[in-house]
Amino acid sequence: MTPIEQALTGRGPLPTAAGAALRVMASAPLHGGELPGMVDQELADLIRPGLPPHRRAS
Repeated sequence: MTPIEQALTGRGPLPTAAGAALRVMASAPLHGGELPGMVDQELADLIRPGLPPHRRAS
């Protein structure tokens, strides 16, 4: 969860990867089903612009 928490404030590996035009892949059980609700539009845009938050968190 640390990289996601950091990305919410513009820090950590996710914004860094996005800035370098890299795609980040992860494998986890969506934090017990809580992850989709934790992804807001700003973080979703860092992950993959153009998709709604619930699609980027799955």
